[in-house]
Amino acid sequence: MAARLPSQLGTIDISEGVIAKIAGVNATECFGVLGLAASDGWSDLLKKDSVDKGVRVQAMEDAKVRIEISLVVQYGVSIKAVAETVINNIRYHVENMTGLTVADINVIIRGIRV
Repeated sequence: MAARLPSQLGTIDISEGVIAKIAGVNATECFGVLGLAASDGWSDLLKKDSVDKGVRVQAMEDAKVRIEISLVVQYGVSIKAVAETVINNIRYHVENMTGLTVADINVIIRGIRV
């Protein structure tokens, strides 16, 4: 399902995969994030070219999306601070790049690496 964004000229459909890539790229740019983790429970780091594999996007009504992202973080960092930075970074970029509203973002820490 795609997120639907009405405009004066028609309707813009943005696939959940596109939103997942935006979220994944921007999460991995945050300090303390070593990478994404598969959302099926595996805590192995995913390769850089699979920036959307640890991200789930749910399109909602009224041009809103819900995002869930699974991460592996660096040992010694404040997990709360990293998660808040990830949430803010994803929200900013998804909303500015797509025009959609991010209803909420759930961060799941699936692993920690030394």
